[in-house]
Amino acid sequence: MPQPGWVPAAHPLSLEPNPGASWLVVDNLDAKTLGEYDLTLSRRRIASSMLFDRSVSGLIGEIQTSLATIEPLASYLPRPVLQLLVNTAAARRIPPAFPTAAVAFVNLMGLPEAVDPAYPDDTDGIVTCFSYAFALINGAVERRRGILQKVTYHSVGSELLIHFGVLAPDPEAPLRAADTLLAIRTLVGQLRSPMRQGQPLPISCRMGLTYGRVFAAEIGEPRGRREFNVLGDTVNTAARLMGQASQNQILLDAATSQVLESYPDYRCRFLGELALKGKATPQSIYSLEG
Repeated sequence: MPQPGWVPAAHPLSLEPNPGASWLVVDNLDAKTLGEYDLTLSRRRIASSMLFDRSVSGLIGEIQTSLATIEPLASYLPRPVLQLLVNTAAARRIPPAFPTAAVAFVNLMGLPEAVDPAYPDDTDGIVTCFSYAFALINGAVERRRGILQKVTYHSVGSELLIHFGVLAPDPEAPLRAADTLLAIRTLVGQLRSPMRQGQPLPISCRMGLTYGRVFAAEIGEPRGRREFNVLGDTVNTAARLMGQASQNQILLDAATSQVLESYPDYRCRFLGELALKGKATPQSIYSLEG
C-alpha cells in the first residue's frame, strides 16, 4: 500500500490519507503548467476533433458546434459581464477594482409570492407576467448602460441588484441610475396584473439608490466555480434604503441627492435622519420625486 506523500517517479501527483480508508489525489500543477487543460472528475479534458481535422470546413464545424453549446448559456449573464469574462479568459482572473458607482436595489412585490401550489391553474399567468416585467426592467437598465447583476427571490417580492459605472466609470452614473428607477416605477405601475380566481393581484415596487466606492471582484477559483459581483458599504446601504422605502418609493442617500440637485429635472425631497443597520450614526435620507 502506498504511504502518505508517495509520488511515482516523474509524476506531478501525490497521495494524502483521507477518512474512510481512502486516499486523496493531490496535484502539484500550477496555472502555468496546467495551461489550457481543465480538470474533470476523472481525467483531463478530452481533445476535440479540432486537433485532428485542420481543414477549413472542419474548423468551421467545430466553431459552430461550440457556439451552439455556449450561446444558450450567455443569456444567463449580463452582456458587459460576459464580455469582461471573454476579455480576461486567458488570465482566468478578473482584476479586483474599487470604482465609484451608482448602486440600486429594486424590490418587485406581488409576483413571486403570488405563486401558490393551491392555485396551479393561475401559475402560468403569474410566471408570464413576471417574465414580461423582468424583460422590461432589464431593457430599461441596458438602454441606460447599466447592469442588472442578479435577482434574488424572497417570501415578500424579489430583489434586483442594478449598478452603473462599475465596468465603465462615468460621473453621470447617478443620473442614469435615477432615470432608470423612475422608468421602472412607471412601467411597474403600467403592468397588467395577473389574475387569481378571477381577481387581479396587486403589483408594486420599492427602491433604494446610493453612490460611492464599491469593491468589484471575482469570487472563486480560476479552475473552479467563479462569480463576478459588487460588494461594500455602498451596496449594503442601497439594500437598507430599499428595505425602508414605502410602496413605489425611491429612497436616496446624501451623495446621490447631492449629484442630482445640480440638475433641474430631478426633484429630491429631504425626509430627515434615519438609523440604518450597519451605520454608527443616523443617515440623511431623500426621496426621488421625479
